[in-house]
Amino acid sequence: FGNASAQPLTPQAMSADARYVVFSTAAAGMVDGGINTFGVTQVYLRDRSAGTTRLLSRIGSGEAANGTSDQASISADGRYVVFRSVASNLGATGSRLFVLDTEGGALQTIPLPQASDFSPSLAASAAICREGRVSNAGDVVMICNMQSAQPAQVFRWRRITGTFELLSRGMASSTALGDAIS
Repeated sequence: FGNASAQPLTPQAMSADARYVVFSTAAAGMVDGGINTFGVTQVYLRDRSAGTTRLLSRIGSGEAANGTSDQASISADGRYVVFRSVASNLGATGSRLFVLDTEGGALQTIPLPQASDFSPSLAASAAICREGRVSNAGDVVMICNMQSAQPAQVFRWRRITGTFELLSRGMASSTALGDAIS
C-alpha cells in the first residue's frame, strides 16, 4: 500500500480493543482516490475490522494537510484522535494540536493556554504544545513549552468547555508553575 516507513508508534496509538490504530507516515498511496499528500508526513486511522484506512490530517473538503502532521494519539474507545500539525491549510496556529471526532468528523484546533486563562494569572503563557493524549470525552492532556524561559508544563484542555487546567502546578498554589518537564 504505502511506499515509505511509518513513524514509530506510541502506546496511545491504538484503541483499547485494538480495532483502531493511528499512525503517521509520508508514504504516498495510503488511501484510495489519488489524494495529494504534499510529500509530507500525514496522520491516518486504520480500522482493522473494516480493513480501511482514512486520512485524518485534512481539511473539510478532503485536501491533505500541506505541512507535517504527527504525534497522533487515540482515545481508548477509538472515537477521538489528537495530533500535532504545522499545516497552514489546517489553520496550524496556537498550540498546533488538533482533536478530531472520528464519528462526527469535526476537527478542532486546541488553543494555547494563556496566563490570563487562570485566576490568579500564571507566570507565563504557553508558546507551543506537544505530545497530546486524548480521553473518551475528547479532553486532551498536553505538554506545553512556556514563554519567558519558564519550564514546560502539563495542561488539560476540556473539549466541551474549551477551558484549561494546569496539572503540573507547584506546591504554592493552584496556579503556580511546576518544576521543569522534559
